[in-house]
Amino acid sequence: MRVIGTALVGALAACSDDPVAPRIDAGFDATVSHAPPFTCALDPPRENSPCTIAGTTCEYGTSSDLSCNSQIVCTSAQGLGLYWHETLGRACICPAESVIDGDACSGDLQCSGNSGLCGCSGTRWVCMATTVGCPPGRPRVGQPCLAEQTCDYCLPGQGSRMRCKDEVWQREECQ
Repeated sequence: MRVIGTALVGALAACSDDPVAPRIDAGFDATVSHAPPFTCALDPPRENSPCTIAGTTCEYGTSSDLSCNSQIVCTSAQGLGLYWHETLGRACICPAESVIDGDACSGDLQCSGNSGLCGCSGTRWVCMATTVGCPPGRPRVGQPCLAEQTCDYCLPGQGSRMRCKDEVWQREECQ
């Protein structure tokens, strides 16, 4: 048994730049901002309750704008272990009436509109149609999904690209 354990550590160390600290490559693209896939619960976990995968992010809220929703991240602290930490989203209020491309607006806001996702770009709403086969509103980070796909919810200066990978929605930066 000891020989097998030593061989495994040696094999893992061979993949690392640091021979003392073995590194396992999970196969994720370095430009993607997510932890290994983790499906988030429908209800948010309690602040400071235990979690299992450091870096896991779950998003809760109803806004199309990521910055308007709460982000709950599995955080690690020396002596405390892994626990959920919540960052509250900023207050965002979309117009009660439907947003129309080209209409006047103010502020930095992202809302659903008649023609898809709309962002207030200076003084006018700029709207874009949702990618064919993608949900009309931006899915939340950590929520379950079915088919591997990438959906573009990028608007000038704001938004996110969402990727369904390993049956979980994951966020990617807009290019």
